[in-house]
Amino acid sequence: MAFDPVTLLTISVLVLFGLGGLMVHAARGAEAGPLLRWTGCAFLCLGAGFTMVLAAPTDIHAPLRVLGNAALMLSYGLLWAAARRFDARSAPFEIIVAGTLAWLVAVSLFDLSQAWRIGVTSAIVALYSLATAVEHHRGEGAAATGPVARRWAARVFFGHGAFFALRAVLGPTFGLAPFGADVAQVWGGVLGLETVLVVVLLGVASIATDRERAASLHRREALEDVLTGIGNRRALSRSGPALVAASCRAGLPTALLLMDLDGFKLVNDRHGHPAGDRLLVAFAHLAHDYLPPTSLVCRVGGEEFAAVLPGADADRARAVADEIRALFAHIVIEGPQGPVRTTVSIGIALASASEPPAEIVDLLGRADICLYAAKNGGRDRVVAEGDAVLAGRSRPIGGLSSAA
Repeated sequence: MAFDPVTLLTISVLVLFGLGGLMVHAARGAEAGPLLRWTGCAFLCLGAGFTMVLAAPTDIHAPLRVLGNAALMLSYGLLWAAARRFDARSAPFEIIVAGTLAWLVAVSLFDLSQAWRIGVTSAIVALYSLATAVEHHRGEGAAATGPVARRWAARVFFGHGAFFALRAVLGPTFGLAPFGADVAQVWGGVLGLETVLVVVLLGVASIATDRERAASLHRREALEDVLTGIGNRRALSRSGPALVAASCRAGLPTALLLMDLDGFKLVNDRHGHPAGDRLLVAFAHLAHDYLPPTSLVCRVGGEEFAAVLPGADADRARAVADEIRALFAHIVIEGPQGPVRTTVSIGIALASASEPPAEIVDLLGRADICLYAAKNGGRDRVVAEGDAVLAGRSRPIGGLSSAA
């Protein structure tokens, strides 16, 4: 089989329908993101456009050829929308169809020659491709943990857009027509080959990006408390040691706050678990919003929360804990039996910068002793290591659990 432009475009159609159908089918899964669905629809639309162009008469004014090119323009709008929707950003319908409308208006109002028609379609493809490359680059750079495959998608779209921008400016022969009569045929083959490569690369990149997104989502869910949205105990065990070690390397101390809502069992008994859940969420949001961005706050038990404060000495840790305690005392939520409010007791353990980095488990155990002292001392208070109230006290065996 000769690899002429028609053959290569026919291969592109088969690949587009195959990949597009596969993506649309995969997008039906519970874990699939919008990228597969939008890209799959774009591939099917692109395949339909190529099919109409290949099946249309050679007359450039043939309605089927005009509609085929319109479908091609629409597919690039859908690819742009796919990049936007992957990042949960809006994809206005007017922009998606702008290329299609521009093409239809141009061929309706003007009697464009073949060269001008190629220039218009190439310019539209170039604009959409470069815009899509920007969207993928923006999304890939938004977070260090973003899907790596997106950078490859951005590069493919950038190269594709640059190729068609040159085609729009230089024409279908890229300005080489004077050098031989076969140039148009050669560049037609290059266009077909480029189309096949781009379709395959974008299909692989889209599937890989969606898989990376799903894996990242699973990792986040494994480290996130479902109710409050902050980290869980596993997140504390994974990220806490790095914070302590980094603070120690910088010659700074670290504080760990162990916080327990007072009388929480009574809240659940009197007002029901939904009210108790809202109280937990309110405290989690308070602690997360008040603590500095460099800190880590996690829910480590039913009504227990832990926070790691890198660089915080005893005075700073106590000031932060007292402020959280005072702020939470003013939080009131509505329950079925009326207003619901409670207080929080806090224990503080300190890791010195002059010693090897303390283990998180060790800091939790020491903070738990301080928390126990705060509970026995009347609740709604802060106790830190070194306080006189700790003299002769020890935590009963049984692990981290709050007193009633």
